[in-house]
Amino acid sequence: MLIFLYEFNKDMTICMCKLVYLFALLFLFVIQPASAMPKIEGALSPQLQAVFLAKALAFYTNSSPQVTVAIVGDGKDVAAELKKTIGLSKVKEVRLDAKLPVDKPDVIFLVDSSKLSEVTTYTSQKRILSSTSMPELVEKGISLSFGVVGGKPRIILNKGASEMENVRWNPVLLNNPLIIIADTK
Repeated sequence: MLIFLYEFNKDMTICMCKLVYLFALLFLFVIQPASAMPKIEGALSPQLQAVFLAKALAFYTNSSPQVTVAIVGDGKDVAAELKKTIGLSKVKEVRLDAKLPVDKPDVIFLVDSSKLSEVTTYTSQKRILSSTSMPELVEKGISLSFGVVGGKPRIILNKGASEMENVRWNPVLLNNPLIIIADTK
């Protein structure tokens, strides 16, 4: 009888461990949202923002071979760095505008968060790419930004915002482990 109780207790312990493990897996994969954005630790320097923007534009398939970037707000430092990529990337012109440009650029780069709603409306109506130096704005409707996640620089892409702007990305970019994809509209 003692042996039977010992075996029963041992089997019950194993069964309970499996049950706890099952609930842990359920919580991780079912209850938590799959598209949760990882914690963004900070923005990149203007130099890295310019380099990452120039690299991301290589995968922006519905733009012309050469693109014009309009920087909205006081982004002199980003503009200076982005101008250094002219001739080395798809960037052909960088314009610094305090407000939304009259002449349609290929890309809007937002550095003034107070103009967020104006920029998202403009880019979705004009069907052009929106990007920003503030990675937290990706969840609020900007298509592209750059930030530090897990101690490493990353490109942050909002698929829903890209669809609203009718932006098409080369699939190589979407499958890159350096890319963090959010999907908000």
